[in-house]
Amino acid sequence: MPTLAKYWLLQLPSTCAVGLLLYWSYRAQWLSGRWAAGLLAGWVIKDAIMYPITRDAYRSDTQMFGSPVGGFAVVRQPLTPRGTVEMRGTLWRARCNDPQATIDRGETVRVTDSRGLLLTVEPVDRGDPVDR
Repeated sequence: MPTLAKYWLLQLPSTCAVGLLLYWSYRAQWLSGRWAAGLLAGWVIKDAIMYPITRDAYRSDTQMFGSPVGGFAVVRQPLTPRGTVEMRGTLWRARCNDPQATIDRGETVRVTDSRGLLLTVEPVDRGDPVDR
């Protein structure tokens, strides 16, 4: 589905709700017809102005953050077996894939899995090429 269509379909419920509220306000004589129409037009214009700002969030062909799996990280808080690693300038909670292992601060690890914001890592052999 095109990004623009997805955006407007997601805006439709709130636009309908505002339209109904304004219609009831008009029927109850709280607002004149011109005010109700003007406010509804303002609501739609607000959505049109917000589209360029939020367009990337509605795109399905791009990934905001690449998968960390397969990447390398540096241990910032020792993994015993849980701790903290730094990857791409961001701190992540991490755990060793071997529950008996301990990895010291400053060591490089490879990410083998991610579940939410928790990374599963394994130590990197000294001979492996590391591309951070």
